[in-house]
Amino acid sequence: MSTSRVVVGVDGSPASLRALWVAAEEAKRRDAPLYVVNSPAIFGRSAPAVAAGLGPMPGVLPIDPQLTEAERDRGMLTVEDAFIELFGGWPTEAPVQVLVSALAPGPALVNTAGPDDLLVVGRSRGGLMRRLISGPISKYCVAFARCPVLVVPAPLAPQRSYSARQLRRRARNGR
Repeated sequence: MSTSRVVVGVDGSPASLRALWVAAEEAKRRDAPLYVVNSPAIFGRSAPAVAAGLGPMPGVLPIDPQLTEAERDRGMLTVEDAFIELFGGWPTEAPVQVLVSALAPGPALVNTAGPDDLLVVGRSRGGLMRRLISGPISKYCVAFARCPVLVVPAPLAPQRSYSARQLRRRARNGR
């Protein structure tokens, strides 16, 4: 099966960073371009499926008039920080296109990925408030995407050998 692109959502969370790593490896393995989608709005807007094309190929996609310059900059900075944290900079093995969308994260990813693409999403262990506000993005993508979806589990949280209660107790006792 030939894949024309690898599409991944990045919001800076540990789950999205792991998804970006997997997506970059898949893009390299498939010799396919990597499309990174960021959605700065939690709720999104009732906007058409248009995104701001930023990065190595500017101007390819129409600019979403509902995105402010600050939102575009924040989205691009989030993606840039993710690449620096994971790879030390922009990857050179595969062409990268960054899309900053005014849509909510789930619709932004589903509308960006075409039938021949591979969509990679991180499965977040987000808190109750995040799930109530935006819902599980990975479930939305699996339900509505027109292409194969690879759901990458979030990395395990580091295990502590002590609890917060033990730390407070030690602080009170002067130890």
